[in-house]
Amino acid sequence: MPIGSQKGKIMTYAYDTDFNSNHTASWLLSGNNGNIFLSVKKQVLRDKIRISSSDWINIFAPVLDIGEFFIIEVPKGKQIIKEACEYIEKAKSCFNKWDYEGVYVNCREIGTLLDSKLKAKYGKNNFIYEERWGRTYKRFKNLSFNEVASLGLHLEDLKKTTKYSLDNIKIGKPDAEHIMYVTILLIKFTEELMEL
Repeated sequence: MPIGSQKGKIMTYAYDTDFNSNHTASWLLSGNNGNIFLSVKKQVLRDKIRISSSDWINIFAPVLDIGEFFIIEVPKGKQIIKEACEYIEKAKSCFNKWDYEGVYVNCREIGTLLDSKLKAKYGKNNFIYEERWGRTYKRFKNLSFNEVASLGLHLEDLKKTTKYSLDNIKIGKPDAEHIMYVTILLIKFTEELMEL
């Protein structure tokens, strides 16, 4: 019979605890009095929701127990020192793979690279290189008792001493984050000095 040539009827089924039928039809909706469904359709509804970064940081992250964040905006800069940008991307990649020693290696290379770039531009007896850069670079290298950017490289040497417990001689996420953020600021500072 052609489609649409018969009138349809509405069927309803209800469950009654006092009534139990010996014969049960499990084909609630069927065609031709059998187990042929009239139509089967699967539809997935997707909706994109954009959550602003401030809402994510201030509302969702704490509720989801991801933690609280203190956000600072660091201008990306002009990326005039391409090698430094490549090193920081390598450091970020290491950080994402939990390779914290790799973060230290790349950040240390950035410090050395930036120092050589500024020395080449201004000479070692220039005020910008010796005082402005020199004081900042000294702090970069000496943020703690050891050179912060090379601590990850000296872990094995420290383990050979009897000065510290072996359980305490390690670096982790906080160390790697710290050196990465300081290094990003150092790159930005160097770019501005290069343009003077």
